[in-house]
Amino acid sequence: MDGTFRRLTITEQLKRNINFIGINDFQHPITMEIIDVDRSKLKDLLKYEEGHLIRFKKEMFNKG
Repeated sequence: MDGTFRRLTITEQLKRNINFIGINDFQHPITMEIIDVDRSKLKDLLKYEEGHLIRFKKEMFNKG
């Protein structure tokens, strides 16, 4: 594969999760770790800016 590609931001991945019912995770852009997201938290998480989302711990995205 030639060329460059862009990684989705956390915000873009959360919006994707809202639009596609079967997708419940995202890949953290810094740690590259795949994190499961509680679907009931998606809209609340989108209220935060990208800089805040990057600093959140995994527990902020999961059921707790």
